[in-house]
Amino acid sequence: MTTRLLSDLALARMKIGIIGIGAIGSVLSLSLQESNELFYFNRSKREKLSVENSGVIENREIVLSDFNIREKLDWLIICIKEYHIEGAIQSIIKLIHPEIKIAVIRNGLDLKRPYIDYLDEENILECIIDCPTQINPNGGYIQYNVPRILTSVNKNFKEFKALFQKSRIEINETRDFHTEKWKKIIESSSLGGLLSVMNDTCKVFQDVKTIELYKKVVEEGINVAIADGADIQHDFKDTLMNKLLTYPSTKGSSMLTDRINGRPIEWNAKNGIISRIGKQKGMKTDLNDLLCLLLRRINV
Repeated sequence: MTTRLLSDLALARMKIGIIGIGAIGSVLSLSLQESNELFYFNRSKREKLSVENSGVIENREIVLSDFNIREKLDWLIICIKEYHIEGAIQSIIKLIHPEIKIAVIRNGLDLKRPYIDYLDEENILECIIDCPTQINPNGGYIQYNVPRILTSVNKNFKEFKALFQKSRIEINETRDFHTEKWKKIIESSSLGGLLSVMNDTCKVFQDVKTIELYKKVVEEGINVAIADGADIQHDFKDTLMNKLLTYPSTKGSSMLTDRINGRPIEWNAKNGIISRIGKQKGMKTDLNDLLCLLLRRINV
């Protein structure tokens, strides 16, 4: 697609719905082209978006929309977690029509599955995002680093990317989306699982024993991912370690944030996947099994 056509797509006025105005939903909402008409959907009341990045705070007043709106949306960006889908699907399908395009952004493997009964599979774009955030004590969220989105190969990729053309978000597609999903699961489950069980931030990694435990959890996830067909390179563990060591001691994770705020922890789509796939492959996943047991008890 030429630069001119991409620019035309970016300038076209789109009706875009964002479901889930948490950390990721807030970052993406504030990054969408201003020419778009945005509709916000959230399970709890929300009147304001606030994201701090490198000391700069961006705020926006919003009004939540009802799922029974008459407008036909061009895009629906779904940012809810795996455990919210069952309770939200009947509301979501009210927004679906044959021409709508959906971008699903969450952790897990089979991201399309909840929606393929209601929409042509080609109109569902699977996405994973690398966008470390945490709750700002002053309200809203603190965003670390430039957000990076990876998507499956899809005919609607260029139009999706054009929605964010003037933002700092990096958006790319990959033919080996299965591997990229596994990389995200391994990273999220190891960091988030340990921080949630310890009920503490990254300062726990000042202890060398905790770092060694982190490495073993990562190794366990890598072994299962490879057995499931993911092409995990030999230096992936080192990449995660180097990234971990760049985090400030105050950094948490989405799983830790959920624990602190008394919300369900998203362990099933992370550590739970490693345990389940590991059992299917006849592999031992002792550390992730233990993390699942502890995280399940925290959720009770």
